[in-house]
Amino acid sequence: MSRSSEDHSLFFSSDLIILLYVDDLLLFAKDLVIIEAMKDKLLTVYHMTDLGPIRQLLGLQIVQNRTLHRIDLHQSTYILTILWRFQLSNCKGISTPMESNAHLTPCIDDSDITNESEYQSKIGSIMYAMLGTRPDLAYTIDILSKHNDRPTQVHHTALQRVFRYLQQTKPTGIRFQY
Repeated sequence: MSRSSEDHSLFFSSDLIILLYVDDLLLFAKDLVIIEAMKDKLLTVYHMTDLGPIRQLLGLQIVQNRTLHRIDLHQSTYILTILWRFQLSNCKGISTPMESNAHLTPCIDDSDITNESEYQSKIGSIMYAMLGTRPDLAYTIDILSKHNDRPTQVHHTALQRVFRYLQQTKPTGIRFQY
């Protein structure tokens, strides 16, 4: 196996990929026989438990369907968690993350600044979803994060809309067809 120069926890050969994360090990191959053979080799050297096919990693739910040749990634559980954390689990869903004609201006008067840390925390939580499985949030996060240091109530309202969008689109994710 060769070690990746870009990621030192990634190993690969012509027919197998191994990814390490703390005490987790992921094996990828086109043929299950190759995966089983590698597991057998590893079991002769290390004490390990086989948890079966991957279902979750770093807050991403992973649904593999070998028959349809696809892998779906989503963060429904994570989205439910952040909606609950910010007391928005019962908010009404909406179909777009931002109003089409929204124009957010920077804060001019320091007295208009509200809840900087809450705003930043919400942006960070949504950003994690964006980086994982929700690239549809990239533009909105770009616009809203420009106001991280001086958010006003207008910015909070625009951010609230993103959570309403997440409520509406919880199961949205990424599908890989192979």
